[in-house]
Amino acid sequence: MSDPKVIEQALGILARARGYLKKKAPYIYPTLYGLIPQPVEGIGTMGVTPKMILYFDPAWIITEPAFKVLDDRNHDIGYQVVAGCLYHECCHVLRDFKRLTKLDNWGDANIAGDLPINDDLREAGWALPPWVEYPEKHNFPKGLTLEVYYRLLLKEKQEQEQKQSGSSGPPTKGSPTSGPPTAGNKPPEKPQKEHRVGGGCCGGIAGNKQHHTLEEKLDQDLGRDPIEVESIKRETLERIKEHQQREGCGSTPGFREQDLVFEKKQPKINWRREVQRIITMSSGDIIPGGDDYSMAHPSRQLLLFGIVLPGLIEEEVEFIFVRDTSASMGDEQVNDANNEIVGAFRKLGVEEAWLLDVDTHAYKPRRVRLRDIPKIPIQGRGGTNFCPAFEVAAKLRPKPDVLIYLTDGDGQAPATAPKGMTTIWCIVPTSHGRRPAAWGHLVVCSNDQKLRAPYGA
Repeated sequence: MSDPKVIEQALGILARARGYLKKKAPYIYPTLYGLIPQPVEGIGTMGVTPKMILYFDPAWIITEPAFKVLDDRNHDIGYQVVAGCLYHECCHVLRDFKRLTKLDNWGDANIAGDLPINDDLREAGWALPPWVEYPEKHNFPKGLTLEVYYRLLLKEKQEQEQKQSGSSGPPTKGSPTSGPPTAGNKPPEKPQKEHRVGGGCCGGIAGNKQHHTLEEKLDQDLGRDPIEVESIKRETLERIKEHQQREGCGSTPGFREQDLVFEKKQPKINWRREVQRIITMSSGDIIPGGDDYSMAHPSRQLLLFGIVLPGLIEEEVEFIFVRDTSASMGDEQVNDANNEIVGAFRKLGVEEAWLLDVDTHAYKPRRVRLRDIPKIPIQGRGGTNFCPAFEVAAKLRPKPDVLIYLTDGDGQAPATAPKGMTTIWCIVPTSHGRRPAAWGHLVVCSNDQKLRAPYGA
């Protein structure tokens, strides 16, 4: 058992770090103070259980060199690094760790969750210990989702094993990061030195089963009720949303698109009516489902001038849906965008369309069906530039007839409308939004006039 003085000293460091974190990120308060500290000797790290027990090694806390940082005036500011570790663990609490527990390679799953969290915190200026994992350590791109990083980690491991063995078989089973524990694969109770908080050993809340026996005991004896855990998470997420509304989405690092859980809601736009109205106004009646002209349905526009020509009655209209995945689009706005895409597919009878994610960069376009939409993670979360979307869309084959851009409107658009392509700006509004361009057709996904007003709707 640790010396009581050591425990007291470690708790003092944690308390100071917690106070610093609360002051700098007040929105995290419910989760931060919902963690129940519990000293555990000899583990050489800290972790959080599914029922929010923050277990830590007291001796490690007071002796770890990374926590002994001094500023220019020789003042101890190591508690700020501890605060970064606490923030990291809070991010795991608020993300859907159940996704991680379903992944076969629980060690790699933990690292996959660490990569976006650490990158977000670093970009926001939070201090983190030197051992934490970053995307560039693995030569991975920034801004990817947990699931994508997980697949890349498995591919990286397989390539390393093939290089070492000269074989092309699947990854070897049985290593500490190769899968959940079985009778012949019990994880060690003491982690390897390199596996610490932020670097692949964050506890069961991050899907890691390295200390599963210890955590089960802690949760059984001291853990919070699952309903209480969910209540704490909901309260924190509400505070995060309120903070984002006041300060902007970039003010809450660690809570971005990677962990958006698609929540099904009724779309707010009557897509069949809106699109038919806009397309009719732009180029005559276009009805999805066929590919023929007919004198039985002559062009009504030309009839007004006494000209009888075949009407285009069943041309297959090609759609591209563009999701604005910049940082100004919060989780709620991205979720609304997904729901509007689903609504458009259903109302318009679209079987397949293009889907493109864009921030300042246009990511790889994908052909998608309705059932794919809720499963497709978004890419991006950088700045905003609408121009790349139109450049990519113009090169697609089949070329889109209608481009539906789902955005809050806050970004740089091309000076003129694209030729041969009808553009619909589908606005998922924020309180600070603006009209994206003087051209194109505008529809706003809200009945709230206060939100519609900034867009002139």
